[in-house]
Amino acid sequence: MKANSIQIWALSAALVASACSSNLEPGPSQATAPVVAEVNGAPITLDEIDQRIAGDLYEVRSQALQERIIEIVLETAAARQGVTEEELIEAKARELGPVSDEDVAAFFEQNRARMRPDETLESVGPEIRSFLEQNQQRAAVDALRDAATVAILLDPPRLEVADDGPSRGPADAAVTIIEFSDYQCPFCSRAEPIIAEVLELYPEDVRLVFRHFPIDSIHPRARPASIAAVCAEEQGKFWEFHEMVFENQQNLSDQAIGGFADTLQLDRAAFDSCLASEEAAARVEADLAAGKAAGTSGTPAFFVNGILLSGARPVPDFVDLIDAELDRLEGGS
Repeated sequence: MKANSIQIWALSAALVASACSSNLEPGPSQATAPVVAEVNGAPITLDEIDQRIAGDLYEVRSQALQERIIEIVLETAAARQGVTEEELIEAKARELGPVSDEDVAAFFEQNRARMRPDETLESVGPEIRSFLEQNQQRAAVDALRDAATVAILLDPPRLEVADDGPSRGPADAAVTIIEFSDYQCPFCSRAEPIIAEVLELYPEDVRLVFRHFPIDSIHPRARPASIAAVCAEEQGKFWEFHEMVFENQQNLSDQAIGGFADTLQLDRAAFDSCLASEEAAARVEADLAAGKAAGTSGTPAFFVNGILLSGARPVPDFVDLIDAELDRLEGGS
């Protein structure tokens, strides 16, 4: 079996956060920020660059921090027991029990669809066993880390993002999630049930604010849908219209949008007048500018009390961050 088969299995267990993205113009920056380059006389400031890499820089620092934490945990635990770090890990892995033939066979069956037709249990079994044993060693390291007293003091970057837009949840909620979304983005559609579940989990503590971020270069009907949603909001039917748009994401023609308005029994004369107004278009443009200013380059993008979660993230990612925010606020920090 080729090595990349094992890599595919390993990657299948990890989350790949997905988002609709496009090259966007940088948002406005502070005039007092140092200028680090000029293009045809137009300045690029350090604030613009730092804003673009803030999330990535935090991820890199977090990864390096976790690696250093594990190094210290292994060093101290091994020294305390008078063994090498390798011996410590092997001993901890043995506590989890050996990898059995049944484990290997079960893994083979679960991943058969990812294998080549000519691969059999007999031919790939040894590599599966080795992979599972490596997983046990990783689990052993995780167990040692979990048993240690660790306090993470590295704060994620937190941005000021205005909560201008239709919302769900208590106005005084401790945690506000500001979502920038594109009505033609498939990942935004996938995020809808995730956010709904998050709101159900925290009915008193979380508020969602929706802001428009149409990416015109790849989704030409997203902006008209956003303008129409603004017009539905004027008649108190934003969320109903919003849900209908995502449910019919593959057809956002003018005729379809008009049909949504009729289904919701909106005042069509007022709706059509709003669609043609500069005010509705300006509202969408203001949301887009706010997203760019916050460093958003793809959708969906979520700012949880100002902390960016980018892409169609699973519920546990939101839960971890929301719980951390609630703990921070309860602690008065």
